[in-house]
Order: sequence, then C-alpha cells, then structure tokens
Amino acid sequence: MNKAFDRVSWSFLFHVLKVYGFLKDFRKLLKLCVRTVSLQMIINGSSSHRIFPQCGLRQGDPISPYLFILCMEILSLMIIKAESQKAIEGINLSRNSPTISHLFYADDSLLCFRLSSSSCEYLRNILDSFSAISGQMINYQ
Repeated sequence: MNKAFDRVSWSFLFHVLKVYGFLKDFRKLLKLCVRTVSLQMIINGSSSHRIFPQCGLRQGDPISPYLFILCMEILSLMIIKAESQKAIEGINLSRNSPTISHLFYADDSLLCFRLSSSSCEYLRNILDSFSAISGQMINYQ
C-alpha cells in the first residue's frame, strides 16, 4: 500500500464499522476522533491556513492501527472468496497444512498463490476493486 494510513476513505471506514455491527453511538464517537484533525504548515516562517483533510487516519493515534486492520479485513475477505471460488490457489507449507494466500503486517501485504496468468489477472482485479472502494493506492512494485 502506498501511504496507506493517509489514504483510507472515511466513508469506507464508517461503512465497514457499520457492517461489522459497531453501535451507532460508538461510530459517532469514532467519527469525531477521525474527522476533527486539522493541519497547519509553516512556510517561510509564517503559519499557513488550516487544512482539513478529507481522508486518512492519524499516524500515532492509538486507535488508527485497529481501524486500519478492520479496513484491511475487507481485502482479506475478497482474497479468501477468490480462493474459495478457485480463481486463485494458495500455497501449502506442508502436505496437511491449510493453504496460505495472503499475510498482512501493518500496511505491507504478502500474496502467496500458484502462478498463472489468470490468477494474476484475477488478483489484480481484486486489488483494483479494493483500491476503488477504500481509497488505497496499491504499489505494484
């Protein structure tokens, strides 16, 4: 993910919280925490006007990593669905082990699957779809 915390769509985040069953009052409180940020820069020794971001999570805020994990769970579910539909095939570490198709750590992702042009194309479509709904930008390099 490219600048993952900075790009999280707030509407996507609050929709995810609603789908996961977070209470309305709790979601309202989280909206206040997420949306009340403002930024100001010092340019040539003078303060700029306040800037009010329209997306993103504050790095360093203790709740931001948890909110990001909930958003990434949607990508995880999309990959799991593709694997259950046999569009992609995860790898086995041993004969009787379950397959592994993806691992997430913070804003890094490791995708593990049997290589074929159709599975690569399918996975690219998943990543593009996730980017479109979440505001994320995938770094394909």
